[in-house]
Amino acid sequence: DVLPEDVNALWVERLAANGIGMVCAFDALADLDNIVPNLQLARRLGVKTCGALVFCESPVHTDEFFAAKAKELVRRAGVDWIMIKDSGGLLGIDRVRTLVPAIRAAVGDTPIELHSHCLTGLAPLVYHEGVKLGVDIVDTSIAPLANGPAQPATQTMVANLRTLGFDAALDMEAIEEGGEHFRRIAEQEGKPLGAPMAYDAFHYEHQLPGGMLTNLKYQLETAGLADRFDEVLAECARIRRELAWPIMVTPFAQLVGTQAVFNVVNGAALFLGASLGGF
Repeated sequence: DVLPEDVNALWVERLAANGIGMVCAFDALADLDNIVPNLQLARRLGVKTCGALVFCESPVHTDEFFAAKAKELVRRAGVDWIMIKDSGGLLGIDRVRTLVPAIRAAVGDTPIELHSHCLTGLAPLVYHEGVKLGVDIVDTSIAPLANGPAQPATQTMVANLRTLGFDAALDMEAIEEGGEHFRRIAEQEGKPLGAPMAYDAFHYEHQLPGGMLTNLKYQLETAGLADRFDEVLAECARIRRELAWPIMVTPFAQLVGTQAVFNVVNGAALFLGASLGGF
């Protein structure tokens, strides 16, 4: 652990003391020993708890793997609900059709939350299918902050789910008012509005989450290496395979991304040195 257990416990205690009513915890390795004590403490303090399982695609991260982890979270931590945390926007319709039923069979009536990002353009469709399969909660983002690397738009999702026959008890007038507020700020500050993204098959190779992707692109641009972005992503994919497919979420996304940049930059420098030496 980065922090000692007593520091983690103090953090949970202070959250509860200051009125936080829900705590969600995940571990990047799905090592539940790292989060169960904090979830148990939160429940003793009267805080509702969510056990999150970070999704990724790999030969080892099967439906059976996630179902077993979900069952263990309910048994050991007594969590109030389970989250499928698709930070990388990797879930597709075919996979959600097998994953959600597997987790539902493992956790019984425990509610299931689905959290995804629009990095491959599939998240809205995955949400629709997830709700049909019995997912209780889907995470959305108010437009214009939605889409792109963020979650599907609340306004569009509510309209689509209502068309499909589901009810979403939300105050859409207040949501539209909030969306217009942020739209005006974006226009005033020259910031981009969230827009749907096209399907990107290569995303399944490197599996970097949205925040990591945007930060990586910005940092490469700042360093004058914007033209190496795709090369760095390809190197991320290679490193991830060699590390036995870690889930690309903090801290592994940052570790892999940093190593990829070092490899690409140093490789370019070595190649340049060899060329100059040969000249």
